[in-house]
Amino acid sequence: MKYHFIGIKGSGMSSLSMLLKDKGEEVQGSDVEEYIFTEEELKKRQIPILKFDKNNFEKEDIVIIGHKFINSDNEEVLKAKKENKYYEYNEYLKEFMKNYYSIAISGSHGKTTTTSLVAHILNEINDCGYLIGDGTAHISPLSQYFVFEACEQKEHFLKYESNIILINNIDYDHVDYFKSEEEYVKAFYKFAKQVKNKVIVNGDNYYLNMLENTLKYGIEEHNDYIARNIEEDENGISYDLYYHNQLIKKVKFPFFGHHMVYNTLGAITIGLYLGLNIEIIEKGLSNFKGVKRRFNELLIEDEVYIDDYAHHPSEIRATLSAVKQKYPHKKIVAFFRGDLYSRVYTFAKEIASALAKADECYVLPFPSCSVKEDGIDIDETYLALFSEKIKFLNENEYLKLASYHNCVYVFMSSKNMLETRNKIIDLKKKKSK
Repeated sequence: MKYHFIGIKGSGMSSLSMLLKDKGEEVQGSDVEEYIFTEEELKKRQIPILKFDKNNFEKEDIVIIGHKFINSDNEEVLKAKKENKYYEYNEYLKEFMKNYYSIAISGSHGKTTTTSLVAHILNEINDCGYLIGDGTAHISPLSQYFVFEACEQKEHFLKYESNIILINNIDYDHVDYFKSEEEYVKAFYKFAKQVKNKVIVNGDNYYLNMLENTLKYGIEEHNDYIARNIEEDENGISYDLYYHNQLIKKVKFPFFGHHMVYNTLGAITIGLYLGLNIEIIEKGLSNFKGVKRRFNELLIEDEVYIDDYAHHPSEIRATLSAVKQKYPHKKIVAFFRGDLYSRVYTFAKEIASALAKADECYVLPFPSCSVKEDGIDIDETYLALFSEKIKFLNENEYLKLASYHNCVYVFMSSKNMLETRNKIIDLKKKKSK
C-alpha cells in the first residue's frame, strides 16, 4: 500500500507522513516548489517530494489531502476525489491515533512547544509517539502514548476524540474563519466536550477558568497546580510547584519568557496526572532543546539572530519579552511579516504596540502566497498608522542595521524570514573585510 500526500510540506502533513514512514509504509508526496523548512526532515526520512502531477498516484493508493488544498482545483485533488480513497489531513490523523492513548495539545498559543515538552516527559517512561507542528514526528512499535497538536483553525480539531485534552489559552485568532470572539471560544468548548478522560486547562485564562470538571494549572490561587515565587532572569525561569497548598518541589529550567511558566506548568500537570513523579518529569524537561522556528538562535560574534513563528500580537509580546529577559543589555531590533491580511487588519493596533516594545522595529511586505480577503485592501504600511516607531526596509536601512553591534535581531512571522536575516549577515561580513 502506498500513501500519497497532497501538500506534503505542510507542517502537519509532513509530520503525519513521517509517522507512516516510521511504521514501515511506502510514503511520498507532492507540493509547490517553493522551499519550506519542513523539507529537511522529509529528506532525512527519504520521503520523495514530487511536483504536482495527476499521475503521481494510482487508484489503489491512499491519498491524504492537506487542508490548504482540499477545496482547490489542483489536478491531483480532482483525481483523488473522483477515483481514490482519500482523507483530509485531520480525518486520517483521527484514524491513526485510535491505537494509542492520545493527548491533544490545543490553545491559541504555545501548542508546538507544549507538545514537545510533553513528548520529552513521556519519553522517560515510554517511547512516546508525537506529531509536532514544527514538522517533526516519531512513532515506534513500543509507543503507547501519542501526543499531538490539535489546531483550532477552521475547527479542524473537532475531528479528534482524545484521552487527554490540554488547552493552553484562548485568545481570539483566525479571524478569516471565526467572525466573532464568541464563535472562537465556542469551538474550544465544543472540543473540550469530546475528551475521553480529562481536560486540563490554564485556569488563569478567563474563558478556560469557566470550564467545569477540569484540572487547572496557573499562577492564581484557585488553580489545582500552582506556580509560586516565580523568578525570571538571564539564566531562565524557576518557581515553587504546589498542588493546592502542598509544596511539591522548586523547579528550574533554562527557558525564557513568562509564557514558558505556563507551557512547563501545563506539561508538568499532564505528567503528574498520568502518575509520573516530579523527578522523572524534570529529567524529561531538561532534555528539551527547543523546537523549530520557535526562538531559534544563531550567534555570530556579539550579535544574536532569532527566528520565531510569532504572528499574533500576544506571541510578538511574548517573544520580545523573552528576548529582553535573556539579553537585557543588548539592543533589540524586531522584524515582522504578516501572513493573513485579515489578522493584520483586525489586530493592527495590538501588533504595532507589541512591536514597539523593541528598540527598533521593521515591517516587511506580505508574502506573495498571502491572498487578500474580500473587503480588506491593505499592505504592510497599514501598521505604521498605529505607531510612529515602525519603519520599512530599504538599502540604506539595511546598511544601518549591518553597522550595529551587541544587538539582537528578532525575525517574527509564520512565513520564511531567512532572506532578510541573511542579507544583514552578508552585509556585516562585507563591512568586516
